[in-house]
Amino acid sequence: EFSIQPDITRIYGVTVTDLNNNTVTHGYTAHYKIEPAEIILATDTIICNTSSFQLRPTIINGKSYLWSTNGDGYFNGTSGKTAIYHPGEQDIINQYVDITLRVISNTTCHDTVYHTTHVSFTSPEASLVIYGPSEGCAGEVLGLTAIAVNYSSITWSTSGDGTFSNTTGLYTQYIHPTVMSLSQQPAYQHFLHVSATQQSTRT
Repeated sequence: EFSIQPDITRIYGVTVTDLNNNTVTHGYTAHYKIEPAEIILATDTIICNTSSFQLRPTIINGKSYLWSTNGDGYFNGTSGKTAIYHPGEQDIINQYVDITLRVISNTTCHDTVYHTTHVSFTSPEASLVIYGPSEGCAGEVLGLTAIAVNYSSITWSTSGDGTFSNTTGLYTQYIHPTVMSLSQQPAYQHFLHVSATQQSTRT
């Protein structure tokens, strides 16, 4: 028995002796060059939970490929050099998934190499813009509209003492308190500060 190491040269020989004690020797040289496949791909990455994930590794000396996952998503193809992974519902709930690439080396010995990428999912940040009058008279009803992106809920609030017709919708009306006499007010205008509290979809 003998072991073969990568990129090594060995000389082998055999000697035969006949009945007259004559010997014949024959030798040969063998060069073994084993180059296992190499996979170059990020081990950790973070993507938006609404996106698919493109896998484009650099593979050296590979001949056969197989993609797999421990999640419930799917690939556009599992036997190509590159792949696109579409996260499943459970992947999003778990907020991560592991994707593994198996490569069989393009060598006589067909060594197998594995590489796993850990993918974390994050929710897109919410953004919000409010449109409406910045000033209003006492007793006046002010219409306010919110344009929101990537949100799960909206809550209207105010630093004043008025009320909203709808505290959780994109459109609401702010109802100012009943008009007081001028002697009770420092001015005939009230300045209203309205904010919308946004919550992203991140769990």
